[in-house]
Amino acid sequence: MELEQQEQQARTRTEQATTEKQQAETELAGKQSELRQVKGELKTEKFKGSMAEAGTAAMYGISSVLGTSKVKRQQQEIEALRSTRGHNH
Repeated sequence: MELEQQEQQARTRTEQATTEKQQAETELAGKQSELRQVKGELKTEKFKGSMAEAGTAAMYGISSVLGTSKVKRQQQEIEALRSTRGHNH
């Protein structure tokens, strides 16, 4: 009789362990899916940042080609720095 009880307890523990394993696998699959989604979002944000930088560089190049001289650009930068400096002091 005692042997039957031990066998039943062992089966019960095995079933519990199997259930816990299945739950853990399901949770892991969900976390892996969430991780893929977050990685995709990060790649999108990095891409947007790269595109913004490329757009800035392109606009700078276009203004250079269209006649905005280097001296004029530098003068604009100096004026911008002076106005910023004036606001900070």
